[in-house]
Amino acid sequence: MNSSVKKWSLFVLRWTIAIVGVWWVVANLSLRDHALVLDQNNVPHDEVVLAAKNGQYDVIDYQTHRVVRVGNDRLVNEPDRKTVELKNGPVAKMLGLDLTDNLHHPEVLKVLVQTLNGAGQWISPDRLKNYQLQVPHPRVQTGLISMIQQARPALLFACVGIFPITILLCSYRWMRLMRALDIHISYYKTFVLYMVGNFYNTFLPGSTGGDVLKAVYVSRLTPHRTRAVVSVLFDRVIGLLALVMLGGAMAARQYANFALHGTATDPAARKCMQVAIASAAILTAAFVGFYIIFHPNLRRRFDSLIARLPAQEHIRHVLDVLEIYRQRHGLILWALVITLPVHITVVISAMLAGMAFGLPILPMYYFVVVPVVVLVGAIPISPQGAGVMEFFAVLLLQKQGATVGQAVALTMSIRIVQILWNLVGGIWVAFGGYHAPTVADKEELEHDV
Repeated sequence: MNSSVKKWSLFVLRWTIAIVGVWWVVANLSLRDHALVLDQNNVPHDEVVLAAKNGQYDVIDYQTHRVVRVGNDRLVNEPDRKTVELKNGPVAKMLGLDLTDNLHHPEVLKVLVQTLNGAGQWISPDRLKNYQLQVPHPRVQTGLISMIQQARPALLFACVGIFPITILLCSYRWMRLMRALDIHISYYKTFVLYMVGNFYNTFLPGSTGGDVLKAVYVSRLTPHRTRAVVSVLFDRVIGLLALVMLGGAMAARQYANFALHGTATDPAARKCMQVAIASAAILTAAFVGFYIIFHPNLRRRFDSLIARLPAQEHIRHVLDVLEIYRQRHGLILWALVITLPVHITVVISAMLAGMAFGLPILPMYYFVVVPVVVLVGAIPISPQGAGVMEFFAVLLLQKQGATVGQAVALTMSIRIVQILWNLVGGIWVAFGGYHAPTVADKEELEHDV
């Protein structure tokens, strides 16, 4: 398979993932508030909620399409599964639930099941076999329009205003990593290249196009061209590892908190445990890989394997640069530590957006969800993580009682805040002459490395 076919195959695959993911999100997204309203036979119907006041709801009747007012007792929570098994009885279709109002630690008061004549019947959860609540849905599913209309502007401004901390710290981290390789570029120049790279990350496919641009322009400012490229890659790896560290640590802490309160079997607790285990696996693999690369005696055992890889000269150049970093353990540790405030700022920014939109999420749970969402967005699975970020956000947030619309609002706020500040890099693109890397630039970069 030639390079052109591979390129187009990857292009089609990534856009297919994006389209499927976006379609799934849109299919499950509600622009207006919805609720399950019981009819005279206790059968729930999905109806649009127009207004709510003092336990009364104005809804659009599913039969007459007119506005009617119903009480809170006519609304039920959405079921968390299609069927349930009765003790000493058959399998029944679940129609709805009656939950306590606390969606963080909800209790099932009653379960609505379908009888043989098609009507609904309330039964106690004690009559079910091995039943445990999986996903607590609110009585009223908040629509996207309502969230935007009811958003708190002060919190939205705050979530945008704190984000530059990440840019300033990341620019300084990259400058220090380059200086360790004898590449001496001023902080201002590093900051400009970082902003320009972020600008092109917004428009180029994936989330690594800006990294190519940074590598191209830095390689022009130093005779150490291989070192310039590796500094960009190493900076990216440090950022991702710190993100995994933060997400894994907070997921483990959140799971321990669930276990402390005797709710370790809660679906959200299990999801936190899975995130913690996956993070530990990634960090372990990274540690083993770096240990082998940075340990000369161990690396010699893999020389025969390395010798079979293509582009031997490039690989040797990269290994030589990594050897320089190996001799600076303190710098690597410092780079990891200074990256943690970067990701914490991103989480707090997302938390402020979530609070602005009224998401029913525990504050510490943002430290589990946001790193995972940002991480999958950083991996070029689809263009700008389209569809993939939303899917993981829905998967993690629904355990906390959030709707699809609320999950989408959170991911979009993360994207929009980044895009707003990335667009600032357009100032230097417009007046500094930083054009997107051409095919010739990339070929020159590959040749020099």
